[in-house]
Amino acid sequence: MLQLTPNAWENQQKSTSRVNRSMDELDHRLEELALAAKNYPPKSKARRKALTKLINEVQYSNKIFCRGRFDFPQEVYNEALQETWLYICRNIENFDPSIGRVMTWINFILERRFINVINRRTKQAQQQSLDEPIRQNEGEGDFQRTLLDKIEETNFHTRSPDWENVRHLIEEDPDKLFKEKYIEGNPNANFQAIAIQRLDEKSWKDISLFFQIPVPTLSTFYQRCIKHFTPIFQEYL
Repeated sequence: MLQLTPNAWENQQKSTSRVNRSMDELDHRLEELALAAKNYPPKSKARRKALTKLINEVQYSNKIFCRGRFDFPQEVYNEALQETWLYICRNIENFDPSIGRVMTWINFILERRFINVINRRTKQAQQQSLDEPIRQNEGEGDFQRTLLDKIEETNFHTRSPDWENVRHLIEEDPDKLFKEKYIEGNPNANFQAIAIQRLDEKSWKDISLFFQIPVPTLSTFYQRCIKHFTPIFQEYL
């Protein structure tokens, strides 16, 4: 076991004390600035000045922490950081020193904004990739088909060659199964309604606009229903 000499131990204690004192001073300065900004009238010059000082102190403190930031492109973190500063400027009244320190509050906000940016970018990427037109070969005459169209055809069209029978079954819905299967919170966006629009060769973008539901949400629900109802289609046909 490593033994410290009296001088080494004393130096380590002094160094630790300096670090703790520096952190305490930083926390004290940040809290003063946050409380000052909080107490100034909204949109006042004094509040803006206090908020600017607060954000500058935080940026130069090297105490900003965001879990997982290096697992994603830098622009994701930068966007989350800008949204964090905006939130603080608009909601400084929410800071409560009795709950925690300023840096703890700010790092919590940053982590939430970071997750929001990731989710938003992921959703946008999914919608763009699924609903992006795929160029067909010359002479086919259909240049607006999408990747999602091809996925849907592979999972549904190829399994059900008898379109008239399929349509009749879905429209009649004798056991009321297709209409009762709907996207949570929106009974109108049920499998029957969506499937009929697909059988009418409506694009996913058109269906999305009709129901006011994002394409990825519609497609995930639709594919799940196709798998769920496949035994019924097979038995009927």
